[in-house]
Amino acid sequence: HSQTGICQTTDYAGSLIKGCIQLGKVPEQVVTVDMVPVNYASKAVVHLSTQQKSLGQIFHIVNPRPLPWKNFLAWLRSFGYSIKEIPYEQWRTEIVQIATTRSEENALSPFLPMFLESESNFQERGAQRFDCQNTLTGLAGTDIVCPAVDDTLLQTYLNYFIRSGFLEPPA
Repeated sequence: HSQTGICQTTDYAGSLIKGCIQLGKVPEQVVTVDMVPVNYASKAVVHLSTQQKSLGQIFHIVNPRPLPWKNFLAWLRSFGYSIKEIPYEQWRTEIVQIATTRSEENALSPFLPMFLESESNFQERGAQRFDCQNTLTGLAGTDIVCPAVDDTLLQTYLNYFIRSGFLEPPA
């Protein structure tokens, strides 16, 4: 939720953030961070599904203003988390080792099958963007607007993660 930060912490996005913080490392990649607050998504779905002109259309509920991965990392660091960027294959090896040996718990362990893919498959999936023009057109003239992934939204989410006990506060 864009105002409270309340979210499903065990989904991939939350687990990726926590798992990387736990590891202290993130993969080098050229992707964007696409966070879609539930209050936006639910309002968009309800509005679009009640419009006659929506029949037969395809709507992707994505954030039209995602944040580049590098900017997201800089933000996490400015929040106080010590995170090192390493090559994807090295990062993947470390995540797989943790997940398979259970030498330590990591939030990404449930997603192990994703990390058994090749780097190119992972990068392709991370770089995939959905066209949301139909959604934006269908919502034009309403007050239903997806907030940008910016300092305000990230602060809201991280504060919720910490308040809920999902994440330890930075040192």
